Amino acid sequence: MQKKHTLIFLFILTQLIGVRAASDSTEVSKKVILKNHAHYLSINGTFFLQQFFNFSTSTAIVTPSPYIIEYKYLPKHHGFRFDAGGSFSQKKNFLDSSQIQVTNNTTVNLRVGYIYQKKIAKRWSFFAGADVVSTITTSFLRDNTVTDIVTTNNNSQSIGFGPSLGIQFAINDRVGLFTETAFYYEYVFAHQGVVSVNFPDSNARTYSQENDLKFIIPTSLFFYIKL
Repeated sequence: MQKKHTLIFLFILTQLIGVRAASDSTEVSKKVILKNHAHYLSINGTFFLQQFFNFSTSTAIVTPSPYIIEYKYLPKHHGFRFDAGGSFSQKKNFLDSSQIQVTNNTTVNLRVGYIYQKKIAKRWSFFAGADVVSTITTSFLRDNTVTDIVTTNNNSQSIGFGPSLGIQFAINDRVGLFTETAFYYEYVFAHQGVVSVNFPDSNARTYSQENDLKFIIPTSLFFYIKL
């Protein structure tokens, strides 16, 4: 009889340990899922289409999103994001047999900000935030003629901030797309240098400062994946 009671006790203890282990495993799985779903990586699909079809909707104030890639950390409703974008171009123009122009243009766009996101339907979410933005631009022009070689350098840096808001659609649990609009105020500091090889007296350097307002229209479509 004592042996029978011992076996029953061991069986109950084994079942309790199994239930506890399964519960711990489930909790760990939930934590892993929540952790994985907190990280988003997005790319600007519209940007790549523009490269192929060479179309633009930019004006002095209204512009599509300049950001190409975005990382977002969003464990639940509140999080932060970091965006980066830019462009580079290099050209050599033979205007005639005595004049050659070489140009280089580089732009780097950076953004970091707070974001709040709320699910408003089964597949739809709304988000809003506040961002700090910066743009660095450099351009180089070398004009070679039979009489002189003139090099012009333009450099500008900006820092700004403003609100943003957008809408997101989930294709499935891991993949989706979103678009957004934003309004930023930017302070821009720029300087230009002109250097002549044969006429150094004409060399000049100028500085300028200005305040800009930029409105990003919601024409850029981003594709995201939950990591």
